[in-house]
Amino acid sequence: MRLLGRLILTGALAVLLMGAGPGSRAEVRAWKQVEVAAQGDNAARAMEQLQRFLTKFPESSHRLEALRLQGIAGMELGQWTLARESLESYLSAGGRTDLPDIQFRLAICLAREDRIDAAPAALRNVAVNDSSDERAATAARELVGLHSFHGAWRKVLQAQGLLLDRQLFDPAIDISYSKQAAEVFSDAALQSLSRGTDSPSVRGLAGYLLLDRTGQLVDSPETEDARRRYASNHPEHPLIALVPGGAGMAAIPEDTRPDVVGVLLPLSGRYAAPGELALRGISLAKASALARGWSDVELVPIDTAGDPEQATAGLRTLVEQHKVIAVLGPMLSSEGEAILSTADELGVPVLMMVQRPGLAQDTECVFNTWVTAEEQVDALVEHAVDRLGVTRFAIAYPAKAGSARLVERFWSRLESAGGLVAAIESYAPDATDFRETARRLKGSHYLALPPGEADLVLPFLEGRTKPQLDSTPPRLRTVTRSVAQPDVAAQDAAETLDKVADVSADAEGDSAPPKPTVWISPSTKEPISDEELVPGVDFQAVFVPDNYKRVSMLAPGLLFEEINLGGHLKEKDYPKVVLMGGAALNHPDLVARAGKYTEGTVIVDGFFLDSPSESVQAFKAAYTEAYGVDPSILEANSYDTALLVFQLLANEDIRSRRELRQRLRLTTPIESVTGARGLGIDGEMRHEMLTLTVEKGAIVQTWPPPAPVILEPTEAEDAKDTGETSATSSPTRDDTAPKPASAEAPAP
Repeated sequence: MRLLGRLILTGALAVLLMGAGPGSRAEVRAWKQVEVAAQGDNAARAMEQLQRFLTKFPESSHRLEALRLQGIAGMELGQWTLARESLESYLSAGGRTDLPDIQFRLAICLAREDRIDAAPAALRNVAVNDSSDERAATAARELVGLHSFHGAWRKVLQAQGLLLDRQLFDPAIDISYSKQAAEVFSDAALQSLSRGTDSPSVRGLAGYLLLDRTGQLVDSPETEDARRRYASNHPEHPLIALVPGGAGMAAIPEDTRPDVVGVLLPLSGRYAAPGELALRGISLAKASALARGWSDVELVPIDTAGDPEQATAGLRTLVEQHKVIAVLGPMLSSEGEAILSTADELGVPVLMMVQRPGLAQDTECVFNTWVTAEEQVDALVEHAVDRLGVTRFAIAYPAKAGSARLVERFWSRLESAGGLVAAIESYAPDATDFRETARRLKGSHYLALPPGEADLVLPFLEGRTKPQLDSTPPRLRTVTRSVAQPDVAAQDAAETLDKVADVSADAEGDSAPPKPTVWISPSTKEPISDEELVPGVDFQAVFVPDNYKRVSMLAPGLLFEEINLGGHLKEKDYPKVVLMGGAALNHPDLVARAGKYTEGTVIVDGFFLDSPSESVQAFKAAYTEAYGVDPSILEANSYDTALLVFQLLANEDIRSRRELRQRLRLTTPIESVTGARGLGIDGEMRHEMLTLTVEKGAIVQTWPPPAPVILEPTEAEDAKDTGETSATSSPTRDDTAPKPASAEAPAP
């Protein structure tokens, strides 16, 4: 992009020269020559005079202005580095006159120098914040040109979004870049961009380009539905005027009842039980909304019977007959997938509660509020590495595609966090005996039976291999007492290293290399083979993406093979290993079935019935009073989903589906029992996860740590502190008797 024409400098010069201090006659003469050259048309002549002046009079009172003019002249001459350095020197020396113009010029210089490291941020700052539309538009177009030069076409459209945000997009100038960028996107990618970015301007631009790509920008009955959808989704977008009939369609008011919300749940058939539970949560949310003084909302439930076709038909009925403003559900992934295109066609916001992630990513109107297993995996890695210091893992997983997907995510996140997987094994989904799985994790199985071709396979994990079978497995055989151990095994490991590490530094000097550590098997009392992993050292935790029923059988099998879960092997020279998993382990029967073998297990979940959270306990109490049983994650999730919609509908400004869709993307729930924190640009709800631990035979919350209980002082204690006694009671024998120290300050 070329700069606009030469700028007039006279006004700025006059302002700066007022009050300038006196100089020598030679300096005054030289400065007048600079003035004349600067006001002329010869930038090269001006540059020559400025450089001569700055060289001869470096301490002149005109130095700041000379630097500024030199920067401007440098830009006229295309000497971008000299121009930038002059302007930077001007700022460093304290120059502040016309600062927005200086920032604009610096951004342009960086772009012309192809400083891709600094130019985009500088140009964006000008495009967003400069009060001058001319400078903002120039900076944004410079940013478009920079990204197009580097082939960063998604960033080209994002930069054009800055023009659209400020109503500076000129189709005659800018649309050619838009179409050039669109050529590199497939239809699916362009559609994803039209729905999956946080900028409404970019979404509308991508949607317009998709209409153009598919031949929908013609006024015909065949294209009316597509144009009407665009107008519904982007009624105020600057490009609506380029869509035939778009402005008129956008002006048509919605036929919507803002106080009616539809519900799509399986209320009959094989999924009737969970559907009824979800409906309970929604009903409880309505009662909670009314108690808060929010507007009353009519609920219209439709039974999907677990059938995707019935779900799609039900959605049409809710919109076309009942005129609902939003829909809660469905809760089955197959139904959720089926209604995606229909929801976008009808323009109705749908808040589904399905376990499959990613369904809402490429839609304009569909959102998903479920606490996904992927969120749990991410939180588990964060907790293990950042809080527990556990970085070396073994993985045992059922040979299923869904479990393997979680393993892949866990493995990738762990490596990104600086950790590693030392061993991994799969097992049959219906397995009940896990002793061989444990031996395979340690590698002892392969010492007795060398691995065959089948042993090398990791089901559903293409491209991954078993680290314990690598030629250089990730062992820590040369650990010395100088090596820091993770928090989760710190005490046991410290005692271990003090006892068994054969370090000869004391005898041979600090420069002597440590000798290998010798580990003794607690059962055989024999040294563990160099080719076998040592649980607690070579891996400090075992990740198992399975449910509590299977894990309650797996834990004893691991312990039987000397994988020291929870520190149950009493030998002090055997570090403990932590079992870790997701919400599927958060069930009382985990402990009831496996007992002490699950002690110390770490679980990540979004909902915990015994959480100290006031919101959770209020929800639990209300649900138990209404239905006589404790709620589960199904009711909790549907409660949160409905409460978010009711929260928004309490705002009288939201009277249309369009307004509700826009606000859903921007709103944070004022209350949540599942840790909901707001919808991401991919349409998925973000949650703050809880970390739970099995302690003394019970599942308890350990992160965030429960707030300490602060007991209020009693009236008698207040009187004692002030030297007074209560007028209504006299001290008793117990009051005057000395108390033990532990009774004086209640423990938190």
